[in-house]
Amino acid sequence: MNETVIQFGPARSLVGIVTAPPQAERDPECPAVVLLNAGLLHRVGPNRIYVQLARALAQDGFTVLRFDFSGLGDSRPRADHLPYAQSAPLEAREAMDWLAQHHGAQRFLLIGHCAGAAFALLVAREDPRVVGAALINLEGGDAQWTEFDRIKKVSQQNARNYGQHAIFSRERWAKLLSGRADYGSITRVVLKDILWYRIVGFSFRASHVLAARRPAVQAEQAARAQQYLGPIIERGAALLLLHSEGSTGLEQIRAQLGGELERLIAAGKLELTVIAQSDHLFTLVARQRQLCAVLQAWAQAHFGARSSHLLSASSVE
Repeated sequence: MNETVIQFGPARSLVGIVTAPPQAERDPECPAVVLLNAGLLHRVGPNRIYVQLARALAQDGFTVLRFDFSGLGDSRPRADHLPYAQSAPLEAREAMDWLAQHHGAQRFLLIGHCAGAAFALLVAREDPRVVGAALINLEGGDAQWTEFDRIKKVSQQNARNYGQHAIFSRERWAKLLSGRADYGSITRVVLKDILWYRIVGFSFRASHVLAARRPAVQAEQAARAQQYLGPIIERGAALLLLHSEGSTGLEQIRAQLGGELERLIAAGKLELTVIAQSDHLFTLVARQRQLCAVLQAWAQAHFGARSSHLLSASSVE
């Protein structure tokens, strides 16, 4: 395995690291892999997951490029001030162009986390060179869902803090029983940040469940699935949705695509994997290893040397 620092783009302002397998293990038919920044994190990814993943995929024979979008990590800001939503997809294509020129790659897998997943989806939809996309914790783009995610996390955090943590804390019980506790603050947190937010969250979910029964909403869901996923699926590209347990993003996708999501999964056009006992950033080392294993298995099943380079309809468990 070899790792090389590169600079690319029209102004050579983008910085990345190519992780390549040993020459003897390189397969010219294998697509190259591009890892796209997770939000504002630089190319190592959350908890250095991209480093682990790049090296694991290289051991399987894939050439992997992880790089920083303009203004992140070591990449310089753009001189033309192009908005991030426009520059990131453009730079992802420039990364593919570099791999095509210097490594002879003609096909590509895009892998991204959170915002990187959104850009991977966008580029995969528009660029036929992309033969596979793995979207990790894809979410966002809707103010209502962003607010729902906020109150859900506030409620969960306070429930843990005032629930299991407080119940077994001698110090907190002593303060509560001795009159030294801030009873007003406790009451506000319990009534608003836990109970009320739970009610709001339940109501938000229920409204989407009820709305999904209406034919007009179902038609919107089908149109949305065709708009975002249709071009990828129709050309036979592999598509993986990978989410941590309790992901708001997955709830949002299920609400926005409705029965179309399950239909695509049942037809083998789309794969969905949920990693249990994991948070958004896959903080636990065991979950990081599981994430890498899932992505390795998916890439190997569809594009590895033993797959005859044919797209498989089998699911990744």
